[in-house]
Amino acid sequence: APGGPGGQVRLPNGKISVPIESVSLPSRLIIDGVTFSPNPVRSRSATIRIRVHVVDTRGFVVRGSLVYARSTPLLTSVAPETATGLDGWATLRVKPRAPRAGLVFPLRRGVNVQFYVQARRAGERLQYGVTATRLVQVRTAG
Repeated sequence: APGGPGGQVRLPNGKISVPIESVSLPSRLIIDGVTFSPNPVRSRSATIRIRVHVVDTRGFVVRGSLVYARSTPLLTSVAPETATGLDGWATLRVKPRAPRAGLVFPLRRGVNVQFYVQARRAGERLQYGVTATRLVQVRTAG
């Protein structure tokens, strides 16, 4: 039997996937990959797909962690929390919001929109659990 946490699944790429329930302190979650599509964003009407990959500090891919993302400031809709799959990836979809209170999703070359991304275990307090956070950005263009 393999060493380490229970519920291990070997993925086709050779990495090991573990359930979120097997991640506990002192181990923590790490958001080790975020991709946007399209990139750069060129439209205020098209959906933006955000893919987030989660591993833990032991190097295992984590399935079942809850992923959340929102733009800062709030220039897009907010997708519901989405659980990572067997491969550790979660896909969220957002759309630029209609202009309001002077906030407009920018579509200019050289401008980026920042997103706060979070991965957590359900039922755990964010301040002292295995939660991971990260700030990322997507390019925009006219």
